[in-house]
Amino acid sequence: MTTTQFIQKIRDLIAQDELESALSQLRILLENSPNLDEAIHQSGRFQAIRKQIRQGTISHADATLTRNQISAGLLDFLREIETQAESPELKTELTKAISITITNSENVVVSSQITGQNVHIGNIVYQNAPSAPVPSLPPDLNQKLTRSLVEAMSTYNPKAQKLSSDFAWLQHPENRRKVQQFVFQNFVGEIGKQLRKLVNIGDNEQMEPAKKQRHYADKCLDIAKRSFELLNYTLLSSWWDVVKIAPRSLDVEQEKTLRDFFEKHLEHDLVAQFKLLATLYQLFEQQEAKFPFEELPKIQTALHAGSPLEKACTQLESAVKALDCGQCEEQLAAILPHFVFLTQYRMASIKKIGYRQIRNGQPEYLHRYVALGIDVKYSEDAEKGRWITLAEQTPAVLLYRGEDYKNGHNLFPFVIDYNALTFEHGAKICFFSAKDLNDDRILEYRFLGDNSLIRIEREGVHKPETKLDELMMNPEELKALNLDCVIDAFHDARRAILGETDNFFDDL
Repeated sequence: MTTTQFIQKIRDLIAQDELESALSQLRILLENSPNLDEAIHQSGRFQAIRKQIRQGTISHADATLTRNQISAGLLDFLREIETQAESPELKTELTKAISITITNSENVVVSSQITGQNVHIGNIVYQNAPSAPVPSLPPDLNQKLTRSLVEAMSTYNPKAQKLSSDFAWLQHPENRRKVQQFVFQNFVGEIGKQLRKLVNIGDNEQMEPAKKQRHYADKCLDIAKRSFELLNYTLLSSWWDVVKIAPRSLDVEQEKTLRDFFEKHLEHDLVAQFKLLATLYQLFEQQEAKFPFEELPKIQTALHAGSPLEKACTQLESAVKALDCGQCEEQLAAILPHFVFLTQYRMASIKKIGYRQIRNGQPEYLHRYVALGIDVKYSEDAEKGRWITLAEQTPAVLLYRGEDYKNGHNLFPFVIDYNALTFEHGAKICFFSAKDLNDDRILEYRFLGDNSLIRIEREGVHKPETKLDELMMNPEELKALNLDCVIDAFHDARRAILGETDNFFDDL
């Protein structure tokens, strides 16, 4: 049996909500791999939830949310294994793990073909009922989503309004691709790039159908998650600025939702993301704080519990598990139009700022930055320079309306450019994902380029006795300091937003 077959079996178990079986299978697959730690963490979390349910110390709703989070975490982990399995080292390791487990283990007996047979693990027999048929790929993938986005954009863009008057271009591949490129270029920053990847997957006639289904479904979910995260992280960052000036109180539910975000050890599913967005909107409205998005009040009704937007989030998660690409596209087409005002915004990564002032002259700053997104004038992620008489925070990822980033919203540390922090060329944009399961000093970020996880661990290089001028002259220590600042800022934001007074690092 190949690694791909074993992983697909685990995915089938997750889709059938057989988490315990899926975790057991994952442990088998990784028995001889260092990656086993992740499976152990997930398994321990699942068993803890089962115990809480038996003892009556957790509500059914919370238990369901946690199971969904574990399912999402497992699916992400499986995707990461598939991505990394291309490397010869890990491919050999996984092949060996399967061979040892299936061929030599006294506790595991698997028939020559796993489909339709039984898997024996110790004294446990898992019966493999025939899998439900996977829906076939629709012949017109991407068309419904493209039309939905163009219609939604017509409110903000005259060209989109003109395109919405006649959709005949949808039936002509060359015209359709031209319009899709127009959509990618107008959607904010990294979201536009993700949409392009989705369309490329759907239009790829050379990709093997099963692989195409997997990648298309996963990318639909990725785009929905990152769109919610971009809104939530902008609101969180803006709220942090508000409470730094004057602390604000939270009600019980608001405090719980925000604490869940700062303490999460698994990436939130779409329903949890929806709840966080609704909570943050309510917070800004109740406290009469200025929204970072002037268009946000237009989607107020969509943020109510039970709204079509919340239902679309639930249905997208289900469609991804079922590999129903038609439904994935339909639900994404129902979600993204709510966020189409993001076409009015841009993103930039400020990588480095130089200072220059000739005697008796005005001070000038040279900003080295990357304009994030799909740019028709320059190659993507190319560094640019700009002389300006205003300084800026750096390194920082900014979200701004219009053409000038000087009044933009700083998304650090929820969104970071890892390359800017480590002095590498180009941009490597990462969204906060979760804390490490074992150590709250380690944060995990999702790199949008390939959806891989990047772990940032605090080294604590800046101590009371440290001479900062010497540290700043050492490139390696300066990199470590930059990464330390990510974690320090995250916990500073947590403390300010939750109204806490203790310092997380006092006892470290």
